[in-house]
Amino acid sequence: MIYHPRTPQEAVNLRKEHADTAVYLAGGTDDLRLGGAAEGKDLIDITGFDFNTITEKDGKVYIGALCTLQDVIESELVPAFIREAAGFCASFAKRNSATVGGNLGLRRSDSYLAAALTAALAAATLGGCNFFKNKTDEYTDTRFLMDTVCSIRSGGENAQAAVAAAFERAEKIAAAVDYFSADSEVAAINRAKANEPISVSDDTAAILRTALEIYKSSNGAFDITIASVKDLWQFSSGAHQPPPPSEINSTLENVGSDKILLNGNTVTKTADKVKIDLGGAAKGYAVDCAKAVLGEYNAEYALIDFGGSIGVVGRNPSRRGGEWSVGLQKPFGKSGEYTKIIEISDKSVVTSGTYQRYFKWNGEIYHHIIDPKSGYPSKSGISGVSIICGSALLADCLSTAYLVMGKDGGDRLIQMYGATAEVE
Repeated sequence: MIYHPRTPQEAVNLRKEHADTAVYLAGGTDDLRLGGAAEGKDLIDITGFDFNTITEKDGKVYIGALCTLQDVIESELVPAFIREAAGFCASFAKRNSATVGGNLGLRRSDSYLAAALTAALAAATLGGCNFFKNKTDEYTDTRFLMDTVCSIRSGGENAQAAVAAAFERAEKIAAAVDYFSADSEVAAINRAKANEPISVSDDTAAILRTALEIYKSSNGAFDITIASVKDLWQFSSGAHQPPPPSEINSTLENVGSDKILLNGNTVTKTADKVKIDLGGAAKGYAVDCAKAVLGEYNAEYALIDFGGSIGVVGRNPSRRGGEWSVGLQKPFGKSGEYTKIIEISDKSVVTSGTYQRYFKWNGEIYHHIIDPKSGYPSKSGISGVSIICGSALLADCLSTAYLVMGKDGGDRLIQMYGATAEVE
């Protein structure tokens, strides 16, 4: 049986009442493992309690018992030597579920955290917080770009400068392709008349070049000119019902990337009302460019996460084998609830899903991945797909195409580019 107490006191009372048959359930890394403490036991679920915050008061840092080890690692309030210690505990998957309270309270000899914290505190007392002498300087920054939260974590002698330069590069790209900014290069293209040449930057041209290639390879499943149809659906402004079919059909006349001509850095449309949106490719391209900048700064390692478009540099210092663990979001699940953890090295992972932006109307879900042929949300039966390959830009385009094409067509497409997929 699983108990769901409403208050901490109720949980304590349940534990007293069922002392011989029940255990607490928090992160579950010990309770739920084969042969663990929960085998044959009832569970008292305390995951709903508000014990998962990290706060600072009067010069002291308070870490909630339900904070995960990964929460500790990512909090700027926690002293660096403790974050470093937590980073060397277990795997990424376990750190995302293992709680601080659970790992300290169990008092197990193989607890992930207790030994590391003891060693870290000793090092801080005796050696001035220089806990891992072989670990390089590390810097993490988070910014809001391209309508999503973007973060870069990097290590090396010039980590802070490297991360700043990488973000500067990404911000330049974001400004050029911003669909909603009147000053962007994309806006200039969308305002242009038929056969009016528009000069664009190398960045915009590079994104367009790949987007037009995938349009052909996917038989139109990935199409940057779907923008005018997406405008009808109003996903970005909180849509609540489908647009009239007549409007969709008439607007589809302006769709088709064969109406976009790219010659070097010059873009020309063949029809006035054609509009492009590079949102399905720009984040991936920004990840690739950020990786290049970090390489120029000789970054020893880096993890770049631009809203589900992920790239890595070098070896993960927290893993013996140097791999990077990436959690694949469970469709329609809570944020951080993963269906699978994959490990990558020198690769990029981009995830697209119907669960990321949608609304319900008359009992049916309408999501933001629009099939360019129908003008309606794709019906491939796929809720989410993660594409793994060398280029995040390529993975970004392929992930959208895969969702539209379905598994059979999507598999054939990604094989052309040496990519692999994890499908939900």
